[in-house]
Amino acid sequence: MKRTQCANVVLMIKPVNFFYNSETALSNVFQKKPEDSINEIKNIVLTEFDNAVELLRNEGLLVDVINPDKMLNIPDQVFPNNWFQVTHDGKLILFPMQSENRRKERLQYIIDHLKKKYLISDVIDLTFHEKNHLFLEGTGSVVLDHNSMTAYAVKSARTSEKVFNEYCKIIDYKPVFFRANEFKGSSIYHTNVLMSLGPGFAIICSEIINKSDRKRVLESFLNDHLELVDVRTEQMEMFCGNVLTVKSRNGDYLLIMSDKAFNAFNQNQKDVLSKYAKLIKVNVDHIENIGGGGIRCMMAEIYSLTN
Repeated sequence: MKRTQCANVVLMIKPVNFFYNSETALSNVFQKKPEDSINEIKNIVLTEFDNAVELLRNEGLLVDVINPDKMLNIPDQVFPNNWFQVTHDGKLILFPMQSENRRKERLQYIIDHLKKKYLISDVIDLTFHEKNHLFLEGTGSVVLDHNSMTAYAVKSARTSEKVFNEYCKIIDYKPVFFRANEFKGSSIYHTNVLMSLGPGFAIICSEIINKSDRKRVLESFLNDHLELVDVRTEQMEMFCGNVLTVKSRNGDYLLIMSDKAFNAFNQNQKDVLSKYAKLIKVNVDHIENIGGGGIRCMMAEIYSLTN
């Protein structure tokens, strides 16, 4: 079966329930508590979301948008990549989530939508691990190199090595599990905060990786002939690792990033990345600041064909 690094369809969920999630803030230092009211925040983030979808579609990306039912206390619905994944061979994988209010995102009508619209061969439910307080939050916890069939994950409260290894056996990828130093007194909560893999390149914040693991991780990239774009910790904080390369309908590679990340990359880094993909910047400032996740987390890649 042929695996492609970049999906040409992404699913995005409109943030009709968005607000500051105090549960996830306990392990996510990227979140910033807003001063605005919930209603003011909702209006701003809905505008950010709609503008982002329009921009991505204008660039030729196929964007499947879910407009969810209005339900209370599902503040992070805009980040669907953490609770499900659709693989190249049509597996729909459901992941165990640390925060109880994030588990409510796994709504049956969204699962039914995926089954109806895409060629789903099997549903693999890993959520039973939540009973044992073991978690793996989708492609937030795991960053995948589909070409070499390698999976990367950094240890955190949201990323269990046991579940990660089980997941890698399911998808038949080689696991690379590593540790990172603390950032602002806390663990890096998701792997896709510090790294992103594209067609021919790897963005990585190597200085945050634990020294005993750093060489092993970097050598894995080099062995797979990926050109390294090494970002500093202060660039990581600006979501330079939280980016995603996708493929347009015309076959062009698009590297999607936030305004904040684009402005944080230096010109040499942009020049390197531009060899591999067109750089697309999206304004999602409020979603990033309040939710602690960027445009990458807002896009769940779909690799399986449509029905």
